[in-house]
Amino acid sequence: GGAAGEDKEAAEQREALRVLGTKLPHVWSGMVCEVPEVESFGVGGRMVCGEPVEQWLRAEGALVLKGRMESKPFVNYLNELDRSSSAVRACVLLVPDSESESEYAHTHAHLSSVSRVGVLDPQWFTKRVREAYLVPLSHGRGLSSLVKSASADQVMRLGTASNRLLLVGVLHKKATEREAKEREREKSAASRMGGVG
Repeated sequence: GGAAGEDKEAAEQREALRVLGTKLPHVWSGMVCEVPEVESFGVGGRMVCGEPVEQWLRAEGALVLKGRMESKPFVNYLNELDRSSSAVRACVLLVPDSESESEYAHTHAHLSSVSRVGVLDPQWFTKRVREAYLVPLSHGRGLSSLVKSASADQVMRLGTASNRLLLVGVLHKKATEREAKEREREKSAASRMGGVG
């Protein structure tokens, strides 16, 4: 009964995903800072989609809130980005540390009550990051509009089991100039050695 086993596995995976993030790999730890009336607090990050975190998040870094943006224009903006040739997005689900549940909940409430996403200070990220946002996800509502660009359908099916915060990075698609030059150099060295193409 190979097929039956697969169905059972799919059902189990769906259940695990419904309990939000248990199947998403833990990829980052850091702090959330400068939320009004909330002490800085620790979070863990679980990979949802996009570029590997080492490309854009600093290890043990900080997510520093510096402003807010209305949720609706933000989602429209993200969906426009999917047609852009200059930027890509990445998403990490933030999970509170054991002692920071209350600050985490306050931050979610602070943003969702006014239908805003948090705008984060880009200087705390790597140079590849153009913009970064802290997005409140409310209980029972999936991530669909935010992870439209992710091909993984398991992510598309994620329905949040509780109020959660999602970190969304907007990254420059092109490699840095230095990386591009190095690649060019390698390519010309290969062609000098008689490599084809």
